[in-house]
Amino acid sequence: MWRFESTLSTRNDVLPAFPLCCKHGKAKLPPRRDVPEFLKTLLEGDTPLARHFRTNIRAYNGVFCFISLGGKVNHSINDGRGVYVYSIGGQIYHRIGCLVPGDGDSPKFAQLYIHDSDNEVQNRMDFYSTDPAKNPLHQCIVEGLQHMFDDNNILVRTFRSARDRIQNSGVQELQLKLLAKREINSREYDLPSANEIAALIVDETGEQSFSPDIIVQQKGSEMERISVYHPSLMALQYPILFPYGEDGWHPCISYSHSSSNISVGDKMITQCDFYAYCLQTRLQESNSLLLSGKLFQQYMVNAFALIEAERLDWMRTHQSKLRGHYYKNLLNSYLQGDSDIKLSGKPVILAASHTGSPRYKYENFQDAMAICKWIGYPDLFITFTCNSNWPEIQLMVDLIRRYSGKDPDRADITARVFKIKLDEFMLEIREKQIFGKINECMCAYSFVIYLLMFIHYSLTSLN
Repeated sequence: MWRFESTLSTRNDVLPAFPLCCKHGKAKLPPRRDVPEFLKTLLEGDTPLARHFRTNIRAYNGVFCFISLGGKVNHSINDGRGVYVYSIGGQIYHRIGCLVPGDGDSPKFAQLYIHDSDNEVQNRMDFYSTDPAKNPLHQCIVEGLQHMFDDNNILVRTFRSARDRIQNSGVQELQLKLLAKREINSREYDLPSANEIAALIVDETGEQSFSPDIIVQQKGSEMERISVYHPSLMALQYPILFPYGEDGWHPCISYSHSSSNISVGDKMITQCDFYAYCLQTRLQESNSLLLSGKLFQQYMVNAFALIEAERLDWMRTHQSKLRGHYYKNLLNSYLQGDSDIKLSGKPVILAASHTGSPRYKYENFQDAMAICKWIGYPDLFITFTCNSNWPEIQLMVDLIRRYSGKDPDRADITARVFKIKLDEFMLEIREKQIFGKINECMCAYSFVIYLLMFIHYSLTSLN
């Protein structure tokens, strides 16, 4: 961490406090395990095969992931003139199909772990591309990853057990239920056993009640949507990042009770705090997640989408706290002549604190117009840009290069340094008054401008 990332009240202390990485010590997670040696060689090695793997890491992850990722990916942003950027718009969702493909269909995603496992390597190669000339995957890497997952990944062993049951017992109906509730202390992150994460259900049919559990049917055509609260969501989507099938975030992870900063209102770690903790560089533990290049970018964007989904779900289920009953949209539609109320839908009122919501934009617009009416229109329009050769960025890049032996692909470092520089620039304007003496109204106006600049920075860094 940089000293200026500490809280403002502790910048002059000997031991400053940092909320970004661990929320002042309240969020404590066990260290990540070292990845298997085969994967470590590919992530940190300097051989042509290792460089090829890191260049095509998203493709290799795609042929081993259990579930599909839905969303509108923006491919036009990568035109070959800059670094790779993963950008996605709209809603992100994860879905899983049945265990066995239909007649005449090729296996895909989780089905590749069960169907025709004798030719699994070739099936995975064909899943990416049936044309060998256009397939960038190396068969030796696919074989090595398959053996690595069979030996270490608890989720892979779970699907293999379902395969064995189908092949050896000849059952007609089989369900694989990936349980959302864990019997062990979730904060310890001990690797669960098979009976703690899954259950095989034979000859059970009928409608399933709502549950965060993932229930995979043996046969069927409908895709099941996976809850954002399931602990195995990220391990199912990113097996290369989680080669042991470790649990990710779920609502039952508590804050550290040993911290003196814990308050009565703090009970469970939020998704934002969880991913903020995981995305920090720690030299004393494995940083394989941060060395995954393009796949790391996709993981960060996916994590932010899950955080937003959780926030939106909270607003949908807590409309009374947001005073949503004061909005008479349905009644107004009826009074205006819309006789069929069902066509109007069910409104969900977003809080003014939610970035991008109509109330958020309207309140900021009203504040900006009120300030302009009181003190006049702005005199300066300042564009604040980032230089990738700033010494702070180069220092961190050199540190990671010496530690990992490779050049890091870390857009988050640039974004963090840019945020520090932006904060310091605003202090120059408000406190050191480099553009002249300012009054309280001008301070308020500079805060609005800072807010708009920070919003732009946040959206840009997420892309």
